[in-house]
Amino acid sequence: VEEAGVPGSFSQVNDVACKRLGYTREELLALSPRDITTPEAYETISAARERLVSTGEVIIETVHVTKDGNKIPTESSVRLFNYLGRQAAISIARDITERKRAEEAIVWMAQEWKRTFDSMSEAIWILDKDFWVLRSNKTAEHIFNRPCAEMVGKHCWEIVHGTTQPIPECPIIRAKKSLYHESQELQIGGSCFEINVDPFLNKDGQLVGAVHVVRDITERKRAEAEKEKLRAQLFQSQKMETVGHLAGGIAHDFNNILAAIMGYANLLQTKMSAADPLYSHVEHILSSSERAATLVHSLLAFSRKQTLSVKQVKINDLVSGVAKLLVRLLGEDITLETVFTGRDPLIMADAGQIDQILFNLATNARDAMPGGGHLTITTDITEIDDTYITEHGYGVLGDYALLTVSDTGAGMDKALQGKIFEPFFTTKEVGKGTGLGLSTAYGIVKQHNGFINCYSEPGTGTTFKIYLPLLEPDTKAENEKTGKRNELMPEGTETILVAEDDAAVKELIINILSQYGYTVYEAEDGAQAVQVFTEHAQEIDLLVFDIIMPR
Repeated sequence: VEEAGVPGSFSQVNDVACKRLGYTREELLALSPRDITTPEAYETISAARERLVSTGEVIIETVHVTKDGNKIPTESSVRLFNYLGRQAAISIARDITERKRAEEAIVWMAQEWKRTFDSMSEAIWILDKDFWVLRSNKTAEHIFNRPCAEMVGKHCWEIVHGTTQPIPECPIIRAKKSLYHESQELQIGGSCFEINVDPFLNKDGQLVGAVHVVRDITERKRAEAEKEKLRAQLFQSQKMETVGHLAGGIAHDFNNILAAIMGYANLLQTKMSAADPLYSHVEHILSSSERAATLVHSLLAFSRKQTLSVKQVKINDLVSGVAKLLVRLLGEDITLETVFTGRDPLIMADAGQIDQILFNLATNARDAMPGGGHLTITTDITEIDDTYITEHGYGVLGDYALLTVSDTGAGMDKALQGKIFEPFFTTKEVGKGTGLGLSTAYGIVKQHNGFINCYSEPGTGTTFKIYLPLLEPDTKAENEKTGKRNELMPEGTETILVAEDDAAVKELIINILSQYGYTVYEAEDGAQAVQVFTEHAQEIDLLVFDIIMPR
């Protein structure tokens, strides 16, 4: 109880007050409000006195201090009234400890939510039902390059698309119609983003707002593109391998047929004089057969089944020698330039096969420059590293001789580049190309454990890069084979076992050997060869076997 505006002592206290504060009734009645509150809380009480006097009632938050020093958050409802003829105040104090804890938890949760909201890797906006931005996190600042305060109060499409109205495919509009999650992928600058919109609905199912999330998926898209690129490369590799097996099988069988045709034609020719009226017919048979043999040679090279005659080859010397022949092939309208690296790259290769690659590429370049142009052949030394393998999807680590052939012709698009190494694929008119030039080059390079790729765009010319494994300079050269000598074939008296599963080829070999004095035993497969040899082992001097036979 106190005089108006003048602090007084307590006149009445209830049992709850005594119990809460830890005093006996007598002890508590001997105290004043200053004695049971903190200094800060008492200042709040004092500041509220004037308002209490003028209004007759106040509600204030204070802190009570118990007898043993514990502090209790308290909400006091204080009202003036007349007590025994004097003005007094009655205070009903409620312990608000739990409420304070809840409020603190809410504040803490709000702070945590904001920290989480701002730390998300996605740009997030909280929108109202008309899609005005109410809240924006920090990530949105980085993605859209403007402060949060500038984005709040704008429509999302103003920020994302820079338009005054939403675009037709905007997921916000779709979400408003469907009231379900909607998404869209979007290019912003050089980056790709995924926009997701989730509507907020009230208990009646009405739209009251939405959360708008923008996720940077640039790396994911790059990974997907890289995966697709590798998948396409694998598919192309598998396709080329399959076609190679097919081409090799056909060429092997065709080679046997040609061997018989050419062999018997040669036998006929040996029995005829040049004046024989049929001699020219045999010449035509041989000439056509040789052209067919060249075709087979190309197929076998593509399928990597052609036997190589490899030796140490210096790339600069090889290109220099071929260039003299290429000048005649290219004609007067095309300028040939050769650029050699200072250190002549040394490789193990079949020089004739590498020549064939250059002739095939030069022929294609000539056809791509009907009005004339420039062809450049460059040699260099390079390295295939992890970066190259990752970028191209193939390769083996190591040092390589690099042979680059560039023209200034019409060039080609990506679709065409994907087919150029396929056998029989050609853009030339019927009768002007077999479509085996580049596929043969591909097969030869692969057979040399190398790699070939093509760079081109329409109107900018074409560049082929050929990578061939590099030899160390101090590697000893193989002995070169001696050249053929133009001698008459000597006759013999020995006995030879010929095993060949192709009847025509076997008959041809037996025919030739018999004509030159040899005794011949024959077998058509492995098991029969063993049987014949067992029966005539003491007679047989030489075995002539097909490499691959049945049984």
